[in-house]
Amino acid sequence: MKQSLFFLIFFITIILSFLIGEKALSKFISTIKVENPARYIFYALSGFGSSMGKFEPRVKVIGTKFTYTYEQSSYFGKRSKDIKKISSGVFRQSSIDSIINLVKGLKDSTIFKSNACIMSGGIDFLTIANGNDTTQFELMNTFDSTALKIVIIINEYLPDNKKLSTHEKFAQEDQDCWKYLHDAMEKNKSKTDSTKKAAHE
Repeated sequence: MKQSLFFLIFFITIILSFLIGEKALSKFISTIKVENPARYIFYALSGFGSSMGKFEPRVKVIGTKFTYTYEQSSYFGKRSKDIKKISSGVFRQSSIDSIINLVKGLKDSTIFKSNACIMSGGIDFLTIANGNDTTQFELMNTFDSTALKIVIIINEYLPDNKKLSTHEKFAQEDQDCWKYLHDAMEKNKSKTDSTKKAAHE
């Protein structure tokens, strides 16, 4: 019963937080598409749970220019319009080409991953648009090896004390989480089977 309640609360929290964060980000991304529909790179972190409403990093690359800000991506009630500018500058064409090459085999797709054991934290949104091909990553408290490589490239342009988190620790946490969930389900199944067996004796 406790496990079922845990999963119910978890998924409700995830869905609400995800929808709120996605709604705010979709508006922002739509303005990028108007500015340059052919090619852009966009990264944003949207907090949920206890991180809901926090100012989180956003990186926007249009052409060979990038801007790095902190903005409120998720919120309850009214969203703050404050923007904290961190840095801006030139994003080398070679770096853009490297990123596009990384997602070449993921044409026009969305990669969604999550860690079911963390109820707060955030969602990393990463979009790479190149002509008619758009690759999106939506990662809840976890990360993807391709997205990791892209963030490492982006971090080359960001201040040392404000680099994006690469979340490498999430790899082990993901394994631990799924092992815990598997063991919990097996234990619950074993208990249910024992109860059914006892009832028929």
